Amino acid sequence: MFSQLNNLLDIDEVGRPSYEEFRTGARTRAVVATLPDVAHRFSARSGRVIVKLYKGDGTSAGSKQYQDYHQSWFGRIEALIGNRHVQQSLEGGVDRTIGPYAVLEFIEGEELAVVLEAVELTKAGAGQILRDILLEIWIPLWAAGLRFKDCHPGNFVLTPEGRTIMIDTEQMR
Repeated sequence: MFSQLNNLLDIDEVGRPSYEEFRTGARTRAVVATLPDVAHRFSARSGRVIVKLYKGDGTSAGSKQYQDYHQSWFGRIEALIGNRHVQQSLEGGVDRTIGPYAVLEFIEGEELAVVLEAVELTKAGAGQILRDILLEIWIPLWAAGLRFKDCHPGNFVLTPEGRTIMIDTEQMR
């Protein structure tokens, strides 16, 4: 699989690892991220990227919706493009060797679900998270006509700088 990913991302690495693996989800068979010092064809837009490999062959209605979202719709919705509180989608499609996929900006940080479980938030920290979610994510995206189907603490990342970022956005409509 990694040699096919190297081809997809134009990575010319021989003899050393280029990726780290993350958890899979209900619709994904693998989620991998490039390592910090690995150059790829999206390096100018995102130092690191995540590649989500979806289940199936890309022909189901749900898979086609995800492909449309990453190939076309994300880049047309002003409230998403360049929003520093929404993970950026860089490409999507179906590759003949790896199947349906999406290439996304890598977000450094910890899932909000983990942060909430640790119960180590101050009032100020909780307030900042709520402000980010409401003022920078929900209100602008709702105003743009978008709705979320998969909005839970596991789909937000708290960055080391304290920003809250929404990830896993392909179920927006």
